[in-house]
Amino acid sequence: MEDLMQQLERWNDADEFTKCIQALEAIPKEDWDYSIAYAMARALENHAIIGDHAQGTPVCKGDEALLRAIDILESVRAEGQDRAEWNMRMAYAYQYLSWQEEKAIPYARRWAELDPSDENAEMVIQECREEIQDRNKKKIKDDHSSRLP
Repeated sequence: MEDLMQQLERWNDADEFTKCIQALEAIPKEDWDYSIAYAMARALENHAIIGDHAQGTPVCKGDEALLRAIDILESVRAEGQDRAEWNMRMAYAYQYLSWQEEKAIPYARRWAELDPSDENAEMVIQECREEIQDRNKKKIKDDHSSRLP
C-alpha cells in the first residue's frame, strides 16, 4: 500500500490524475479505508479542476467528478469530519461544483478552525463569497433586462 501511495504522489505531481483514479478503482471496494477514499477524492477533484497535464476538464465531466468526490468523502465522514484535510476536500469540491459555492463555506470555516496556519481556507471563503456576489449581481442585472420592453 505504501508503494501505491508513493506512486499516487508521483502521478499527482505530474498531473496524471486519470492514472491515479484508474489505480484506485482497481482496489476492491471492500478493501477501501479512509486513506484510499481520501486519495480518490483528491484525484477526482484534481482531475475536475486542473485536468490531466493541466489541460482542464469540460464542466459537465468536471461536475460529475466533483459529485463523485463528495459521495466518496461522505462515505468516510465519521472518520474525516474532524480532520482539516477532509474539510479542505469538501470545501474545494463544493467551491468548484457549478453553483454550489455556498456549501463550500462551512467546510472551509471548519478547515480554518482545524488548521489555522493554512491560509488557503480563508482564500476559499473569500473566493466563494466573491463568486456568490458576482452571481447575484448578474441575476439582478438579468432580471432588470428581462423586464424592459
